[in-house]
Amino acid sequence: MRGKSPYRLPVGDIAHKWQALTERRREHFVELYRSGRWRRYYSEETFRHQLSEVTAGLAAWEALAKEEAQTSEEVEAAQVDELAGGVMTASSYDGAADPTG
Repeated sequence: MRGKSPYRLPVGDIAHKWQALTERRREHFVELYRSGRWRRYYSEETFRHQLSEVTAGLAAWEALAKEEAQTSEEVEAAQVDELAGGVMTASSYDGAADPTG
């Protein structure tokens, strides 16, 4: 029997953490570009390639994080609807609410 691991993060949390890491990496590349230090470490072609890889990775993590957030919101909304439906169903069976008596 498998229990729920306390170390397991929800997919949305993981996506947000990787998104933040990729954003920091992109900021690092932007700083290298602004300062001109990229020339010490990369050829122009390699630097452009690395920057495009970072940009594509960031777009992918942003999409995953957004998708997971929307999925979580939909699940939450369904749970609220289910609870609200249960409350409404229970009150509709209340004797005081019954118009027939």
